[in-house]
Amino acid sequence: MSEHLQNLDFLDIEVSTACNANCLDCCRNEIIDGVIYNNPWHPYLNKHYQLQDFRNHINQFSNTTPNFVVLCGNSGDPMSNPDIAEIVVALRNTFPHSTLEIETNGSLGKLETFEKIAEQNCRIRFHLDGLEDTLHVYRKNVKYQSVMRNALHFISHKGEAIWDTIDFPHTAHQVDEMKSMADRLGFSDFHITHRFHPEHDEMIVKTQNIKPQSISHVEVDTPNFVVSDKWFDNNEIKPKCRENTHITELYIESNGTVWPCCTIAQIQFRKMDSDHKKWIEMNKKYGKNWNSLYHHDLDDILASSFFSKDLPSSWKNQNLLEYCKNKCGQCVTL
Repeated sequence: MSEHLQNLDFLDIEVSTACNANCLDCCRNEIIDGVIYNNPWHPYLNKHYQLQDFRNHINQFSNTTPNFVVLCGNSGDPMSNPDIAEIVVALRNTFPHSTLEIETNGSLGKLETFEKIAEQNCRIRFHLDGLEDTLHVYRKNVKYQSVMRNALHFISHKGEAIWDTIDFPHTAHQVDEMKSMADRLGFSDFHITHRFHPEHDEMIVKTQNIKPQSISHVEVDTPNFVVSDKWFDNNEIKPKCRENTHITELYIESNGTVWPCCTIAQIQFRKMDSDHKKWIEMNKKYGKNWNSLYHHDLDDILASSFFSKDLPSSWKNQNLLEYCKNKCGQCVTL
């Protein structure tokens, strides 16, 4: 077993960057001056992790037993990958004792695919943000009836299904009914997720019928993220991805790149964010494809300067990534 992975608890994997939904705050989109645009800086939308490549890469985790292996990601829905059932089989073979979970809007996939996934003891978290009259407000293009058909078929084949809903104001009046339905229909759990961007509440409702605009180029002057030096005199980030010197969380993008978490991975294509400049600096410092499983072994990536030295030291000084602050350092004051 790799010394870097002996304490791995959570592994998040993106197996597709294709999605039928169009959620406003997804990184497939960019909001500029109150207008929604298709993100022109995202380099690899609508692509799938190829099955054989995935098998080769995940094989490097053999003899590792994370508690949770989740197929989620940043910009796609796992169920859009045509090989999703075979991918789950590969994961179950690699992690026979881990909890496997797929996070999906639930409207994609053939019924037989849900049957095969149920056979692998892989649970599915259906993101149902509302009922038939409200689901589309946030989950644009997602059909409620398709989600319910797939979820009920999965449950009928002894699959463990979770109803997950975001605490949007526009669906608050339906929470009790959603919970009652989840219990009645055989969902194993009903979970309410706190929204990441409450500042978008009004915009989500107002733009529910508006498609993102196309944009080819925008000059962006991203501000530098500054944390007071005094804060670091007595504080430091306590990361969820690390316990002392041991890695507890990892994220794999569908392009085979390895990251501490899905949040940090967004620095590749969130050009409007200040951390994008640091991504450019990383490539200059570590070399192109420095964290790619297509070019390096997993152990070499985890032993790189970024994972072994630069990232941990950043939690104690001004080189802090904004995404580290947002996910794990809510107590940081500017």
